[in-house]
Amino acid sequence: MAKILIADESREFRKFLRRVSETEKDLEVVGEAASASELLVSARQFRPDVVLVDVALSGMGGLEGARRIKSELPGTRVILLSVVDELAVRDAAAKYGADALLNKGAPISEMLALIRTRKSKAVKGCA
Repeated sequence: MAKILIADESREFRKFLRRVSETEKDLEVVGEAASASELLVSARQFRPDVVLVDVALSGMGGLEGARRIKSELPGTRVILLSVVDELAVRDAAAKYGADALLNKGAPISEMLALIRTRKSKAVKGCA
């Protein structure tokens, strides 16, 4: 079972992602975070397999949060979520070590596939 941590400022969006994940038998949401500092504390506590992180997360930001998670928990996959699909965001996601970048408007099936994939290249430039 894949353990998931969701980090997004929007409580409603976190609840939505939790509901979607909980309908899948092989996924378990182990925690939620509303800021980058909460993200790091929760990641250390729960040691998730996958972290879904909003690029625009408050505090240090989702990109820096992703970099720190990859540094401290290298086995954890980080999927950055963004409302924009710009080359600069894709380049930053790759630079900060994200495993994938997903537009928040993408189909849920795409998110679920990324969560289940051990190594993804969903965005050109991401590892």
